Amino acid sequence: MASKDFSVEFVAKDLLGLDVDALRLQDPVSLQEQTARALEKRYGPSKGKITVELQPSGKLRVTYRAARVDDRAEQLHRRGIAAAKRKDLKQAIQDWTAAAQLNPSEPKYFFHAGVGYFEVGDYEKAAANLLQAIDLCAFHHKALLVLGTLYLKLRKLDKAERFLEAAVEIAPDNALGHLNLGAVYSVERKYEQGIREFEQAIRLAPDDPRPYLGLAKVHSLLGQTERAEYYYRQVIKLDKAGVLRQQAQHNMASIRAERGPTQEEMLALRRTAAAARTSERPVRGTGLAGEETLPGRNWPADPARFQGTDPDSLFASGYHAYLNLDYVAAADFYAGYAVLRASDPAGWYTLGEALLRKGDLIGAARAFRKAVELDEQPTYLKQLGLVKLLQGDFATAKATLSRARELGKRDSVSNYLYGRCLAAEGNFADAIIALEQAIRSNRNNLAARLELSKALLENDELDLALQRLDELLSIPVDSPVKDEAAILREEVLARKEKQRSF
Repeated sequence: MASKDFSVEFVAKDLLGLDVDALRLQDPVSLQEQTARALEKRYGPSKGKITVELQPSGKLRVTYRAARVDDRAEQLHRRGIAAAKRKDLKQAIQDWTAAAQLNPSEPKYFFHAGVGYFEVGDYEKAAANLLQAIDLCAFHHKALLVLGTLYLKLRKLDKAERFLEAAVEIAPDNALGHLNLGAVYSVERKYEQGIREFEQAIRLAPDDPRPYLGLAKVHSLLGQTERAEYYYRQVIKLDKAGVLRQQAQHNMASIRAERGPTQEEMLALRRTAAAARTSERPVRGTGLAGEETLPGRNWPADPARFQGTDPDSLFASGYHAYLNLDYVAAADFYAGYAVLRASDPAGWYTLGEALLRKGDLIGAARAFRKAVELDEQPTYLKQLGLVKLLQGDFATAKATLSRARELGKRDSVSNYLYGRCLAAEGNFADAIIALEQAIRSNRNNLAARLELSKALLENDELDLALQRLDELLSIPVDSPVKDEAAILREEVLARKEKQRSF
């Protein structure tokens, strides 16, 4: 049985620089020679026979044919395909390798062997076989795509970019090629190019959630949070398997937490915490079962209430309510999601966020702790530490935030919270270090500047405290924090005057 030839279509104008009418005047031999030279110049030499046919659409159909055909090799190749369909990759690789040994001029044997080795994780042999396929047929876009993907996986980005760019140039309708090239550009911080490739992947495969996730991550890195959230919502809508959906839910919920509470929210949360500590009644939970948070029965919600409800719809409704600052409704929906998907840490985390802003510190602490138990993410630990700090449990807050720092959470808000814990236990020297780190990470963190001034005052560094307060007050931002800073400045001046009088 004859070997099946490898064919690909090129836009004649792009490849040869000639329009269709001019090409139709070419004799077949001349057209074939021009095409072969153009392909070699662009992609390198090929070792088989190339035939060219001008299509009515204006495209050139280029067919690669191996230098020879071996019937025994073809039989082994077909047997390898059958083994691969049975998921017997070991046998498939053996058959394809044997076929390549019988007829080393046929690129498809090396291509399939390379794919097989890629699937079993033997990347060195995968690369060797794929390179051999490309050496035989330089425009073998399938081999270029898999090899580029392999190098992306190995983080050899320059090679990944080169092979994937060639793959999508030859086969521009391959959505996977654009997806993987977008991933390469994103890792290389070529964000605009990455966005372009992800958008093209979406045009070609609009139901694939992966390019939406890629766009969400890029826009998040660029600080374009609204665009990022839009694409995360598309992932949640499209992903049926659930793995990408959970990642999108976690990342979407983390966007606001990464920014941390605004200065106004921080003051409101502190007032809520003070009220909660002095209240004779326990802070209420979500209220879904008409119970307090503390007893814990049917917490966070009565499961019977949500039977038959789509969890993803609950999560989406919770997110919508959260964006509209309706934290009571958001907690309601997120609680239902947490009940139905109790093993999803992102559900507990988002519930904790809603309860925190709703003023239910006890419920928020329980939700964040549940998220941490399921997945010890630094962001979850950070938010749990924030709640324990607001509750006045400085020892637990410090331990929790310290663990988050061990896991790499050292952003401005985390350092600020950790510094407050240190100051609360009287360790002002270390508190000053942590708060200065918070300010270096975000010079507009007014709360950190205020707490630093307080720590300096407690450490009897009055001149430096006054300097830091003046810096805070000079920042052109309206905030209640500055009102508190002005009062503290008067206190520092009074202390300095008192020292001079002695």
